[in-house]
Amino acid sequence: MKTVEIVPTFEGWQSSARALLREGVAPSEVRWRETASGEAATPTALGAATPGAARVPRQFLDLARQAAGAPTPCAGKRCTKRSGGSFTTTAIS
Repeated sequence: MKTVEIVPTFEGWQSSARALLREGVAPSEVRWRETASGEAATPTALGAATPGAARVPRQFLDLARQAAGAPTPCAGKRCTKRSGGSFTTTAIS
């Protein structure tokens, strides 16, 4: 399992996702972690998509941009995922 820390923006995710694709890392082997303010993200190689790289539909990119702008239910809290997919949160003290 590879943990990748990203700035919680669409561009931060996209840059890291492209680097992981170039490295051949399977999506199931990635654990995403948003950096807290002031923390550094995992270094990634920035740049345009590599010719012949994976392509996704424009609709996916639009949805990913919307998701990146949505508030995270666990931001600033300790989260525990329940078996049904919902989360319980506890304030971090």
